[in-house]
Amino acid sequence: EEMNLNKDVNDKTAANIAQQLFDVVGKENLGVLKSHEELKKSVTKNEDRPFKVAVSEASKNEVKNLGNTLGDTEHMLSFAINKNEIDILQIDIPQSKILENNPSHKFVEMNLNNRCFTAKSLEETVEKVANIKGIFQR
Repeated sequence: EEMNLNKDVNDKTAANIAQQLFDVVGKENLGVLKSHEELKKSVTKNEDRPFKVAVSEASKNEVKNLGNTLGDTEHMLSFAINKNEIDILQIDIPQSKILENNPSHKFVEMNLNNRCFTAKSLEETVEKVANIKGIFQR
């Protein structure tokens, strides 16, 4: 859908522009976008890496790790959106620690944290999935 934006944006036209944006995005997608932002914020809420990256004070390792963390949130968002179709989500150990130490994490709020697991190897992944799904018990 095409939007007609006036070059003269002011207080009077801003509300109209906002409404046009909402109409283009669609109400069904606004919830997804809101959840995405809330998840990203909750993942980094109790740490200083985003600030350090923003002000160019982060080490290369911190920048890389923050990128990995934010990338993981994309997988977590897909899991949250499709939670009725996906039973469990494998997350990495740093993300697991973030979940454990952050009671305001969006996944805790959504009660999805108990459907996440970590594993250090393929064998451990298979064993954990089998145990979660009740396939076999050791």
